[in-house]
Amino acid sequence: MFSNFATTKSSRSGRLGQAGNPKRRLRLTLLALVLTSLFVMVLDAASPAQALSFSSPFFRRNWQRADYPVAIAAVQRGFTWGVAPFFSSFEPYTDSPNGQRRVEYFDKARMEISQPDNNTNSDYFVTNGLIVKEMVTGLVQVGDNTFAQRFPAYDVPVAGDPAGNNPDAVTYGSFYALNSFYNTGPAGPNDNNANYPGPSTLERQPDRTNERVFDTIVKGGSLGRNDLLGSLDGLNYVYYDSALGHNVPKVFYDFLNQTGSIYDGANLVNGKVFNWVSTMGYPITDAYWTKAVVAGVTRDVLVQLYERRILTYTPTNPDPYKVEMGNVGRHYYSWRYSPQYDLNIPLQVNAEVKPQAGFPGTTFSIRAFRFVQLEPVDVTLISPDGLPAQGVTFPDPASGGVYGNITGKTFFDYYVRTNARTKPGQYIVYFKGQRSQNEAKAYFFVLGVPGFNLPPQ
Repeated sequence: MFSNFATTKSSRSGRLGQAGNPKRRLRLTLLALVLTSLFVMVLDAASPAQALSFSSPFFRRNWQRADYPVAIAAVQRGFTWGVAPFFSSFEPYTDSPNGQRRVEYFDKARMEISQPDNNTNSDYFVTNGLIVKEMVTGLVQVGDNTFAQRFPAYDVPVAGDPAGNNPDAVTYGSFYALNSFYNTGPAGPNDNNANYPGPSTLERQPDRTNERVFDTIVKGGSLGRNDLLGSLDGLNYVYYDSALGHNVPKVFYDFLNQTGSIYDGANLVNGKVFNWVSTMGYPITDAYWTKAVVAGVTRDVLVQLYERRILTYTPTNPDPYKVEMGNVGRHYYSWRYSPQYDLNIPLQVNAEVKPQAGFPGTTFSIRAFRFVQLEPVDVTLISPDGLPAQGVTFPDPASGGVYGNITGKTFFDYYVRTNARTKPGQYIVYFKGQRSQNEAKAYFFVLGVPGFNLPPQ
């Protein structure tokens, strides 16, 4: 193939150089060599075996299905993953071999192999990280049921340019009180689901099928309405996802179910571009209009957050690129590996707390140890400003700080329920046995997002 292409160019240069101009023949010969080299480079880049450098052949296979046709310009659409991985590593995961799982970061997502001995042909052998959920809640999943708390990505824009050029854009933290998992956490002693610990109800939205998408959001988390944007074509809700309770507009639902050119491991064929549940996860918010600076220009952008990715709709973009995947892989990498979002809570003293941190509205379950059976215990709760706590509900507020007898036990369970008025910051709970004088100290953190509004009461 290469020699035929070169021969054709050489014969053309010969005909063009019939006037006998040696310099012209030389220029045309050099041009032919350059074009031949470029063609060889394109073929090399298009070879599935040599396309990109991946840390695992399973990551490469996963990338090739949707993005190989895009990389070789066989189809016009945005990347599902990105041009190439930009970071590969092992990250802590308690349920993976040796407590580590292989990960690879792309512009649009993170790939993971948590269980390398599982069925390699499963849609969930290589998984997409739940990285949008993590950036919104601040909960980093480090095991199947193990999490580490950080601050949400409160200054990372969900769409558009980086924060330096896009200072007023909504961030992941803007959705902290709107996402499905805002009010989850251990249940209190009087809750219907009073497991220790156990989830409370998800923050669901009502089914809005056929309604227009007119809701707006600003960086501080406040909501508004724009009927003009909601009147655009495709801006009506057509699907209600019952898993987490959110609505999907037509422009996004069509994108999630699109078909087109894909790579099946041997050839380019037509098929479904991706399995949207395994690729995106379930939606964790409804769709909201916002303003973002994109390439230096302020634009109206519709955004919807899913567990694993973000979709954006920009009506001023050309048709193949009106709906795109957000660059959440880049966003997550900058968040995960920056100490600015670390949350440092002191070690508990003769106590354990579940969870150790949560948004206003979370119920904190505390178990205090090392007391004498049947002795009364004094309890003091101190807020971040060093004063007795406000905006919390005690299990027995009439006890005057004495929780009561520990009947037949040397420990007891204590609950603190926060609400929208609870001040963010670190709380300290002191326990002191009246007879034994033994003490316990528990710490928990009520999360606040700098510059963001608390949800309405």
